Amino acid sequence: MSHSEHPGHADQQPEVLLVQRLFVQEISALRGMLWTLVPDRHRLDDVVQETFLTVTRKAADFQEGTNFRAWLFAIARFKVLHSLRQSPCAHALDTDVIDLLAAEVPDIDNFEEQLSHLNHCVERLGDQPRKMLHLRYEDGLSIAEVADRLGRRVESVKVMLSRVRSSLRECIEKQQLQNPAHE
Repeated sequence: MSHSEHPGHADQQPEVLLVQRLFVQEISALRGMLWTLVPDRHRLDDVVQETFLTVTRKAADFQEGTNFRAWLFAIARFKVLHSLRQSPCAHALDTDVIDLLAAEVPDIDNFEEQLSHLNHCVERLGDQPRKMLHLRYEDGLSIAEVADRLGRRVESVKVMLSRVRSSLRECIEKQQLQNPAHE
């Protein structure tokens, strides 16, 4: 019988200990990648937890010396897709978009650099756009809730968030051009 058939003994297996140690090392990058797909903090935490459980359960499938992050991100992406399909809500993505995400291969080699660029660009935003981003993506509020908190109309918040995302995208692209990844 394999160790997966003995869940009580899974923590004693060296491959389980290895993937759990690697998981802990990659948790920041994982949360950053997932944050781009799951703007609700509670749902993101659930996806991280489900990913951890799956990584632990599938520890024997991971080949030491291969790209753990790629393996981890693939598992996490499938957990996001499953979560979005199982729990449709107001901010859930359209099924076509979910399918595109499943096919998307993240640029995991430059993820920290991209995250650094994003943080730099967010810091350059004004107080109001930063507060709006915080409420929407860190606190996981709906657009209507953000509008209510800021005393704005829902359409106004939608337009502002769209402009802020475009501004961030442009800023990140400029940062990437100024500081190309080392190959």
